[in-house]
This record gives sequence, C-alpha cells and structure tokens, in this order.
Amino acid sequence: MKLHHIGAIVDSIDDACKSYGLLLNKKFEVNKINIASQQVNVCFISIANDTLLELIEKAGENSAISRMQSKGFTFYHLGYKVVDFEKAIAELEEKNFKQLNTFYSEAFQNKKCAFLYSPEMHLIEIIEE
Repeated sequence: MKLHHIGAIVDSIDDACKSYGLLLNKKFEVNKINIASQQVNVCFISIANDTLLELIEKAGENSAISRMQSKGFTFYHLGYKVVDFEKAIAELEEKNFKQLNTFYSEAFQNKKCAFLYSPEMHLIEIIEE
C-alpha cells in the first residue's frame, strides 16, 4: 500500500487552499470534485513529494461529514492506493480492520474504493490503482 492522501474536513475548500498556500508558499488551483453519493466536495493539494491533502467540505446537510464536523472532528482519514484491491481488503480484515462500504469514486475516475476502521477506530480509505 502506498500513502496517497490525508483527508481533512474544512468549512471552505477555497479558504483552506488560501491558508495552505500561505503556509507552503504556493498558490493552489482550486479544483473541486463533487462526490454526490457522499454529499461532499473535495479538492486535492500537494503537501509533500507524493502526498496529497484532501480537503473535504459538505455539499449537503445530510452528509456524513456534517455529523462529524458538528462534533468537532476535522481529521477524517488516510487514503492508500493499492494494486490488488480485493487482496488488500482481505489482508486488512484478517488484521481486524472492519470494512464499512465499497463504492466507486468520482475523485479517482470512478475506481473502486472502500472505507475501513482500524482496530484503533481510525478511518482509512483503500483506492484501486
């Protein structure tokens, strides 16, 4: 598995891109992607060599992140790209990771993705390469 991104919930992708631009001395182009099934907008910005920060803002009041955000959560998940999606899921489940769902994401050209909880209840996303 290769770390692809860190997901963070934000009030505004536009504002967050400005803040990270000041921090990293870069100007980020805001390319929002709407994930209709999750009622969120996302935007990926490069924060290190091959690591992206996924900024996630709600695009509907019934989105899962709305509930998380109302409880003060801003860290959302770690995203990993994998070559063999089914094998990666099986290996993680053998290590007591619990799969929540599988879906096809617009953010990754409709490739297969899955969210799992680690034994410590940290959310990770597996992305088909």
